[in-house]
Amino acid sequence: MSLVPWVYKNIYVDQKYSQSRDYLINNYLLKIKQKLDNEITLHQNTGNLVWDGAYILSKYLYRLKLKNKKCIELGCGTGLVGLSAWTYGADVTLTDIEDVIPLVEENVNTNVEKVLKEIDNNNNNQSINGVKLFKENIRIKTLNWGASNCKDLDTFDIVFGSEILYYAKSHKALIETLQHICNENTLCVFIYKTRNLGEENFFELAKNEGFNIEYIDNKKLIAEFQESEYHIIYLKKS
Repeated sequence: MSLVPWVYKNIYVDQKYSQSRDYLINNYLLKIKQKLDNEITLHQNTGNLVWDGAYILSKYLYRLKLKNKKCIELGCGTGLVGLSAWTYGADVTLTDIEDVIPLVEENVNTNVEKVLKEIDNNNNNQSINGVKLFKENIRIKTLNWGASNCKDLDTFDIVFGSEILYYAKSHKALIETLQHICNENTLCVFIYKTRNLGEENFFELAKNEGFNIEYIDNKKLIAEFQESEYHIIYLKKS
């Protein structure tokens, strides 16, 4: 019996290298600017592009109860996941390294202003989806992973991570960060793609450091990625 190849059906594939990409999330149209001036690879300028994992995770968020949840996104890149969580009523902190922050700020400021204006024009300060949204409930912070860099951070209800597991050398620092910002009630929601670059090392390290891992059924992903090599996992402290 021959294998049936996965057919790439992402409706946004033609926009991959566009200056701006549009995403319909929670009935809001988010416009995400990309920075394409420099070469983008898995090891440089990764935060300048919307990777498929961010899109898949953003479309998954409706399954989580995010209203009034205190959330943080690690390695937020262009900001799509954090912005998407905000539209569901989450209080969100988007974090990344210093070089990425200007692009995050531009995307957050542009979209928050756009969404709030849309709500004001249509529903007299009521959210389109019945959840009030506030500008002060989304913020941006420079963060380099590691125990010494997150001492001023509190714990969070939910931690998001989109395609941040491919670089094995960062796993120890990532775990140190999670140890600081997670308590026994914190849910970490990560998406990764199997690239055979050592992702499995992170899972082993996380287990050794006291985290339980739950692998989410790919049938819960958006249809065009259910047969792909993308996977969502939950992590919680045991």
